[in-house]
Amino acid sequence: MNKRLMFLDVRSFTDIMAAYNSIGIKFRHCIDGGAGAGHTASSMLPFMKKDGIVFAFEPFPGNFPFFDRVDSSQIKLIKKAMYNKSDSKKLFVSSTVEEGSSWAKHGMVGYSSLGFIEHSPEIRDPSKLYEVTCCAADEEISARDKIDFVKLDLQGGELNALRGMKRIIFEPYFLWIEFTGQNGLLELLYESEFIIFETVYLMYGDNPDMAGESFTFLYKADLSTGAPAYYARRNKPWGKDFHDEFNEAQKKYGLIQTDIICVHPANYKLFNKAITG
Repeated sequence: MNKRLMFLDVRSFTDIMAAYNSIGIKFRHCIDGGAGAGHTASSMLPFMKKDGIVFAFEPFPGNFPFFDRVDSSQIKLIKKAMYNKSDSKKLFVSSTVEEGSSWAKHGMVGYSSLGFIEHSPEIRDPSKLYEVTCCAADEEISARDKIDFVKLDLQGGELNALRGMKRIIFEPYFLWIEFTGQNGLLELLYESEFIIFETVYLMYGDNPDMAGESFTFLYKADLSTGAPAYYARRNKPWGKDFHDEFNEAQKKYGLIQTDIICVHPANYKLFNKAITG
């Protein structure tokens, strides 16, 4: 499986969007799944057409006020969690930005990027559980609104979100999806014939030497929780059992995630043209 998982030295989806712009392609409608405070949705706008819309899905009520600072009629906040169907679920939010943290200095007190749909809410702290509305993107977004780009950062909810995008999934020029080792995600994408690229990796810690020969340190990160982290590049291909090796790296090196770029073969020629200039 991992033989089809290729490395692309890209650190942000905006790099790819800019590459499309460079060959004359502007994006129209986009999806920001797990829109947080609206920063990622805002970062898409320079690469979009003036009549385009970012459908920004964000279920955590604590993040809604931050969208009041987003001055754009092109961003449509949808206060729902992306899922495989319309439903009501519990969202578990383990922590929010607190006073005195580095993120608090930027006016982010109360923000969280850590919410995820909880399937066993009885084992969680009730004070950190929020009743939220879930939806399938195929039902929430009209078929008239063709989607050119999808970004998903759903803390493990990406697979269910894709299951709710059976129509939309084949429309975008490319998808940018957070991968944390979740079972079933790559399998669904491969079954749908997507070509997949891994990008840089995010690791816990403040000692990049811990990654040894497997990864090369690139730069430090500042997590919203205050925990130290850094980005690194994978030095060598993964072995035959990608999931086992990924999970082992999580235990051994503090590996958190990579973002994967997914391109359907129908859109690959244009993608290749964009990234090769």
